Amino acid sequence: MAFSILLSVVVLLLIATQVDLRAVFDVLRRAVLPWLLLSLIVYLLSYVLRTVRIAWLLEPRRFSAPALFSAVGLYGVFVYLMPARTGEATLPVLLKARMNVPLAESTAALLVARFFDFLSVTLSLPFVLLALRQRLPIEVVYTSIGFLVVMALAAGIYFLWLGRRSIAADENGAATGLWARAVRWLRQLLVQLGRQARNGGQVRLLLISLAVWLCIYLDFYLIAGALGQWLEFAQIIVLAALLVPLTVSPLQGVAGLGAYEAGWVLAFAIFGQPTAQGLLLAVGSHAVLVVFTLLLALLCWGMQWAWRQ
Repeated sequence: MAFSILLSVVVLLLIATQVDLRAVFDVLRRAVLPWLLLSLIVYLLSYVLRTVRIAWLLEPRRFSAPALFSAVGLYGVFVYLMPARTGEATLPVLLKARMNVPLAESTAALLVARFFDFLSVTLSLPFVLLALRQRLPIEVVYTSIGFLVVMALAAGIYFLWLGRRSIAADENGAATGLWARAVRWLRQLLVQLGRQARNGGQVRLLLISLAVWLCIYLDFYLIAGALGQWLEFAQIIVLAALLVPLTVSPLQGVAGLGAYEAGWVLAFAIFGQPTAQGLLLAVGSHAVLVVFTLLLALLCWGMQWAWRQ
């Protein structure tokens, strides 16, 4: 965590020295408000869809829609703002504290949701590779193929191994000691993952995950357009694909500092566009996403307060 915070400080210093902040303020000042509002709506819609997905993964449990949206939204806020991916642990904690969902069950739901996120990005890559095959560097093509192979193996483990293997729960609740408790919890987690893999709703999980990622792509597209840079939609998908391994890295800085900018610069470099232009758009769009994240936090806390009244 200390390294990721240090990375954030270094990135801020680089931005201050390498980017004309007056140009960033000018880009933000000239942003087209209707497009920004539309991108905010799409951003919030993505969290509505994520909430529905978590609700499906936690069936047959039933929750208050505002309460569950608040938990999922705050989880997204923490993941975005906290360094080194430490925010990932907040969803199981929130669901346990507010809705009494066992940690093994909520952790399994989170892992499956993440798996379908990666799967959704994977399914979009072949279309992008075909559409941009004449323009993508060969290194990007090979890296994408490697990612496809890794995800094919992960899908095989999930659908074939977990989906067909029955793992008995450890009923020995009297076991003591840290190691015994850890083993028991891991077994409970595998039981829950197996239950998810054998669930008949895999297609609907995939479809809603694809819808979530369509919202993410569209959000990037609209924010860039609002800031005066209408990119190709395929380029946006490449950008998102680059951001996935960068942002899931434990080296992610506070509020994604470093990984987010690197993704934009790499995407612009791949398409032969000026690095300075990519960095300017990265800083401007990052500022917009930070505002969106803070608005989401206010909305979630407001909904949680109203739900408790």
